[in-house]
Amino acid sequence: MILNKIKNIGKEIENTIRGICLSELDSVFPEIANRALRNLPSLTSADIFEELSENDLPKQWCPDHQFGDSRFTLFFRDEFIIELNVWQSEFTSIHEHSFSGAFRVLSGQALEIIYDYMIDSTIAKDVHLGRLEKKGVNLLRPGDQSKIHTKNEYIHNLVHLENPTCTLIIRTSFDHDEIKETKLSQLEYVDYLLAFNSFPYPEGNNKLHTAVQSVNMYCNLEEKVEDRLFLNILSSLNDDEVFHLISKTFRVKDWLQNGRVKELLDSRLSNRTNIIVNALLRDASKNNSFSFFRSKFLSRKTRTMLAALYCSQGKAELQSIFKMLFEEDSIYEIASMTVRKLNQEAELFAKQSEQGLINAMTKLTEENLDKEALEIKNNLEQGIFRAFAQP
Repeated sequence: MILNKIKNIGKEIENTIRGICLSELDSVFPEIANRALRNLPSLTSADIFEELSENDLPKQWCPDHQFGDSRFTLFFRDEFIIELNVWQSEFTSIHEHSFSGAFRVLSGQALEIIYDYMIDSTIAKDVHLGRLEKKGVNLLRPGDQSKIHTKNEYIHNLVHLENPTCTLIIRTSFDHDEIKETKLSQLEYVDYLLAFNSFPYPEGNNKLHTAVQSVNMYCNLEEKVEDRLFLNILSSLNDDEVFHLISKTFRVKDWLQNGRVKELLDSRLSNRTNIIVNALLRDASKNNSFSFFRSKFLSRKTRTMLAALYCSQGKAELQSIFKMLFEEDSIYEIASMTVRKLNQEAELFAKQSEQGLINAMTKLTEENLDKEALEIKNNLEQGIFRAFAQP
């Protein structure tokens, strides 16, 4: 039985880490977890789901934060867990990890983009401005494994090519009080510029959770009520909480027009309010547009080509990703040929793929989406590039 094999692997890991100081566990656990996954037989998510349907679930680990769209604990100890993660979203945020371990892809495929981040300035304890640089793109298929290192040793995001994509992960947990406070920090990266700790909201912070709910609930009231409420709430929060409030508030850009609000925000965010808000809005616009546009297509090849466009910066990288994804010579040749024929607007898109993708998707979603979508679906090789290269 698969679940028994996973249980035995868990017990072997338990014996291996016995005697290792908890503060040192993160440094050695990626190799331990990766080796344990290698020792498991070839299996799929369907194998695990079949056994789960016929047996009682083991004790489920229920952290305050979310990881994966659905999760099933297969083995639980205070120091580590083994989980089946089910991913149904189009992509993950760009993020580092507050834990260490390793994962194996069981079903589905994903493009993994790896990054480095250099901090230029610190706005609050867990809010930074800096430069995010792409290191490379990998294609993860069933059976592929990756080690997970803590903090900025492993910054990545995943664009899921199939829905769902399932992974088996062996990772450290946060259940020991002596390490809990130091481990609850995991940076997310926005707009190749901004980094912030994704854990303070909403995990365990009732004051911040209430503040976000209150501000958003009063969005439709008169402006003077909104301003007074917003100012009072801002005054009650620390700098990191202020950042998380504006990142979760629907109309923060409108409030920046108010001098009192803008002055208070600048005093709390080192006079970088406009930079931070614009980065958050650009990132949300890009991600929402990509998700909405990609959801309109059922063809796996079309969705995969869109993912490649989303992940690429420049023609060379785009062609490299196509070659990685499409083994058929015809698809790659057509992609290469079409890329060479891109017009001047598409040249700009090739150099600045994110903004070009937003513009192209916005154009298609606002101008006769159904007609364009049908054309692209029926004429994959020509249509998708024609859509992106329209003047």
